[in-house]
Amino acid sequence: MKYSISHIAPLRAAFIIAVLYGAIPALFSPIALMVMDFIPHLGTSPSQSFVAIFLLTPAIHAGLGFAYGLIGAVVFNIIAKWTGGFILEIQDAPQKN
Repeated sequence: MKYSISHIAPLRAAFIIAVLYGAIPALFSPIALMVMDFIPHLGTSPSQSFVAIFLLTPAIHAGLGFAYGLIGAVVFNIIAKWTGGFILEIQDAPQKN
């Protein structure tokens, strides 16, 4: 069975990529803060500026992911008009008894 992907909804793609780009730093920022707290040469816990940076990082990445996803989907749609898009071949998996 062959399918062709010739259009991607730009806003849907942008939202999905924004969530992915925002979730990854949101998972790792607390870990980075904990690691910084245990670094012996700092001598003190992370300053307020470091905490602010780690809290803003997921929002900044989500915003950039939205912009990149939107631009990428629009560019894909333009190129897909010229080339016909991606062609995917899908096969049913064999049944195991």
